[in-house]
Amino acid sequence: MRHAANIKTSERLQKVLSVLQDGCWHSTLDIMLKTSLCAVGSAVSELRVNGIDVESQCKGHGKYEYKLKDGDAMKRSQIGGQTASLGEVCETPVSPIAISGRRNYESFITYTEK
Repeated sequence: MRHAANIKTSERLQKVLSVLQDGCWHSTLDIMLKTSLCAVGSAVSELRVNGIDVESQCKGHGKYEYKLKDGDAMKRSQIGGQTASLGEVCETPVSPIAISGRRNYESFITYTEK
């Protein structure tokens, strides 16, 4: 059995879940910027251990995106989350760091660790 934080008591996991609640795809960088967390993949893994169905897809060159699987609204509401309406459009703002490429992404990581 893997160790994972409990979604009901972990502010870190709740932050990641709140970003994913719109049902849209979010890049690792997008989640990092919205939550101030660096270990997004680990947090997603812990959400899965807590029974939250998170889809992931590789966009190439080590870039991943995440979203809640369709039909996970019940679990979101059980832990106090808001659910997005079916008609909502996913509009995730693109960060200048994401546009300018991996070199600046690595600079961003280095800068935030200081």
